[in-house]
Formats: sequence, C-alpha cells, structure tokens
Amino acid sequence: MLPPAEAPPPPRLPQVVPDGDLVYFTFDDGPHPVYTPQVLDVLARHGVQATFFVIGKMVELYPEVFERIIAEGHTVANHTWNHESLAGLSRAEFDRTVSATQAILGEHATPCIRPPYGATDASTKKWSAAHGLDLHMWSVSPSDWLQPPAEEIADYIVKRIRPGSVVLLHDGGGPRAETVRGLDLALEQLAERNYNYAPLCF
Repeated sequence: MLPPAEAPPPPRLPQVVPDGDLVYFTFDDGPHPVYTPQVLDVLARHGVQATFFVIGKMVELYPEVFERIIAEGHTVANHTWNHESLAGLSRAEFDRTVSATQAILGEHATPCIRPPYGATDASTKKWSAAHGLDLHMWSVSPSDWLQPPAEEIADYIVKRIRPGSVVLLHDGGGPRAETVRGLDLALEQLAERNYNYAPLCF
C-alpha cells in the first residue's frame, strides 16, 4: 500500500528548469488503474506528451496501464519502488528501491529519478548518479495532493506557467478526480498561448 501522497509536503527546493520554449507536464505516483487512464485521455485530447514518474510496485500491479503510457508516446522515470523518502535511507536501501524500479521499467526506463516528497539528503544526488540517474524536481506545483478543486488547480497552473516550466501533478497516491479535471481546464486555457509540450525525460 502506498503511503499517503499528502504527507510530508514537497520541500521548498530551488528548482532548475530546462532551457528553451517547451513546457513539461509530469505526473507522480502512478500508474493507477482509474486515474492514469483518465489523465492519458486528457493528454491525448490536447496533444500533450508528458513524463510519468512511476512507482515500481504500481507498475507491477498495473502493467497494462503502464504499457498504455508507453504506447501513447509518453516517457517513464523512477519514483522508487514504494514511494519511500530517499532522505535518510542507507546505501543498501537506496540501491534496492532504485534498482528494483529501474528493472521493472526495463527498456522504457529513462535516466531520471524524482525523489518522493522531493526529499533528499547529502547522498541522494551522488547515489542517483551511480545508477546513471539525474534528479528532476519541478517549478510549478498546484499542490494537487491536497485535493483542491479543479478550478484552483487550473488557475494555479495557468497563472504560473512559463516557457521551460516543469509542472508537477499526481495520477496516483489518492483520489485524483480533481487533478484530472484541473489538467483538462488548464490545457484548454493554455491552448491560446501556443505552448509546445514534451516529455521531461527521454
């Protein structure tokens, strides 16, 4: 069972975003049998490709949802096996959760990892690099794990998004109906800005 995505909240880390004119939507904590397909439907409707930071255990439970993510042109990256905080893990524990997740992603794995809760310690970057993985955070987060109304999620994204923004949303870890609707509303409103969207990791 996944720990609740609501706690602890992500940290106030300085975020580094990619250069260029693209916007990057990312989704954490899936694949989920209900909400991930709904997110995929929204992304397909708006012609958006994204990166899903997936939980290894959830990939094991819902391989068909995982395969749909891949089939529809999105990319996947490591979010640990069971949503463990990477801060404070021993090297053996770190290697175990990261390696198991990379293994189940197989040929679809990208060289990226997002720490659950955004939590890191002094060893996280170095140990991730030993697995060939770069740490990837975000620059725009509407705190959808708290389940605010869809309109608030959309408004937050639309007001803060800029070229190079990395948007953090969740397709698992709890009820995500408002996230799905908020994503749809945001992409509808952003359509007039003519942004280009791409996966963050590939």
